[in-house]
Amino acid sequence: ESSNTITIYPNPFRDEATLDFGKKVNKASVVITDMYGKQITEYEVINQQSVVIDGHNMAKGLYFVNVEVGKSITFYKVILH
Repeated sequence: ESSNTITIYPNPFRDEATLDFGKKVNKASVVITDMYGKQITEYEVINQQSVVIDGHNMAKGLYFVNVEVGKSITFYKVILH
């Protein structure tokens, strides 16, 4: 499995953003950290094509999304405003 087709939209976002893998993945780990490296939340994705990032309880700012699918690890930046 590859994470090359992952998109996060909308970005910047207000309350929720969708992380779309482009196809159904058997298993993925999504970890959201703030700009200081503190883990904010984690999602375990099993047999899904997308996951909703819930920003309702997050402060406005820059966040990093660490996506691990199989042996592939990719980092993305998202902005909550």
